[in-house]
Amino acid sequence: MKQPHHLTLRTGMPVAPRAVCGLILAMLLTGCATRRTVTDKMMWSACPVATLHGMASGFVLKSRDSKGHDTAVVVTCAHVMKTMREGPVIVCLHHQDQNGGVDPEPVIIIPARGAMRDSFYVKHPTHDLAAFCLTVPDKARKLLGLDSIPDEQTLTSAELRAGDEVSFLGYPDVYPGTRGAFALLRSGRIASYPASGAMAGGRFLINADVYPGDSGAPVFLTMRTGRPQVVGVLTSRIGADKSSFSHLAVAVNVDAIRETLALLKKLPPVAADFVERPGRSR
Repeated sequence: MKQPHHLTLRTGMPVAPRAVCGLILAMLLTGCATRRTVTDKMMWSACPVATLHGMASGFVLKSRDSKGHDTAVVVTCAHVMKTMREGPVIVCLHHQDQNGGVDPEPVIIIPARGAMRDSFYVKHPTHDLAAFCLTVPDKARKLLGLDSIPDEQTLTSAELRAGDEVSFLGYPDVYPGTRGAFALLRSGRIASYPASGAMAGGRFLINADVYPGDSGAPVFLTMRTGRPQVVGVLTSRIGADKSSFSHLAVAVNVDAIRETLALLKKLPPVAADFVERPGRSR
């Protein structure tokens, strides 16, 4: 039987570069030899984010930390981060093996206690949005080819209009993922008017089926080729109760993502120790 595996990141500990660099490289550089569509690129970026008390959707962006180094940033909804309490945060990435198959790769993040724990992630002051860094050792950073995941340039300021078609990638609790831990793609048209500008209040509605677990899903323009254009993050749904699905999704616009990332860059980078499962073979 194939043994499950994972990586553990303990924040606030001395940096310890290890052979795990090659694994992270494989996760982020998967499929470089093939031409990928916009949806393909976003599929590799989307990831489930979980604590011991809740689960949501999220996505990974290439960003820069306060020292100007490339780093991977996870964007998700703030309400799942509030359920962290004293437990870990689990982000599930995608690992392509030597045979071309894809396995889920859980990254277990154990925040330090005390003051460092408080600076582990940031949340937007008004929107249900949060972000945190996946900090890697210096030697690993040199090996990481982060071109395979979307960067901050994908956060487009395109003027959204009612009727525009958008897509999102989430992990609904009714079917929380596929083989390889890829998200489920859905699409719909922007249902609110106006969808941008001061009157929109930083939010817009999408006419699409959404479920618990979809919060934190990246919303992007529906197109086949070119650079992904992320236009927002799904944060909630409009329905009769919290446990049922809805035909209307609520998303915050791209400005809220930029503002959250700006807050994150003000925090000092927190070193992490990568701990591999004993006996794991590469």
